[in-house]
Amino acid sequence: MLAATYSYQRGQLAGGERLINAPERLASLRGVVPVVERLASAELRINLEAPRRIARSSADETAGAIVADLTVSGELQRFHSRYVIGIYNAMDTRYDYPAAESYLSATSRQNGRTFLAEITVSYP
Repeated sequence: MLAATYSYQRGQLAGGERLINAPERLASLRGVVPVVERLASAELRINLEAPRRIARSSADETAGAIVADLTVSGELQRFHSRYVIGIYNAMDTRYDYPAAESYLSATSRQNGRTFLAEITVSYP
């Protein structure tokens, strides 16, 4: 499976002022490749994190970023289970989102590289 998306939006107030935390561009590329039928598939997802306006009181923006996730998932039929093992933000990209004005900081740092392992077992 291979999928790509791109969107453009220009969110603004009636006076033409750009909205806070509304990226103009969004893009992603996703792919899944079967490695061993039903047992393992490899997945790659790449997202473009576009700049976002931080506050109404200034024109400051967050920096853009590219974030990639890698996972392997599959099914263990004999044990009635499924699994996912993944590395999220594999390139350890540091990027921010605008925070609510009530926070001490104007931006919120997003997670760097993280790991996930999940096993789901069902009873027949």
